[in-house]
Amino acid sequence: MKRSEQQSGQEDLPPEMVEILEFVAGDLEGAVRQTLADRSHEPARVTITALTRMDDEFSATDEPPPGWTLSFLTLARWLRAVGTTLAERPERDDEVLAWIETNLGRRYRARSRYTIGAFRGSEELATYIDALGEDFLPTLVWIAAAAVELYGDGDPGWARRLAEAADAQPTAARDTRSANAPVTSR
Repeated sequence: MKRSEQQSGQEDLPPEMVEILEFVAGDLEGAVRQTLADRSHEPARVTITALTRMDDEFSATDEPPPGWTLSFLTLARWLRAVGTTLAERPERDDEVLAWIETNLGRRYRARSRYTIGAFRGSEELATYIDALGEDFLPTLVWIAAAAVELYGDGDPGWARRLAEAADAQPTAARDTRSANAPVTSR
């Protein structure tokens, strides 16, 4: 069974939309992988630039920019699932930000502290879109990379799988931690 067929809610989408979502998720997972491998902020920026390249065509319309929107929704979904999994670990925000500072630099930690609320599905994230500008989406990739390294055994697909598992659960069960989700502490 293909990954796209396993995801709850996507079976009702047109096949081309499922392919687009898979493409975006694959690129973002690749950015997490490359961020971990290079210990650099740059893979996130390069990937987001590539995914949002088409958005300029939509600036004159009332439609939301598709590349940015799909990237944001994908990353927010992943980070919310990680946050739910790590709900009983209140120090996670500080640990993730410390990882970002140690591995990517103080400047990237400072930017990421504005978006660390993604673990809680925080609606305040939108208030930082303009302030962070082009670094808004990369901060979410940096947070995902740190969480993967610290709690997901360094597996770039961990956050994505957590989100897929959360999507497959009934709504009432989504706020409880998955019993088989790997969580490690380093």
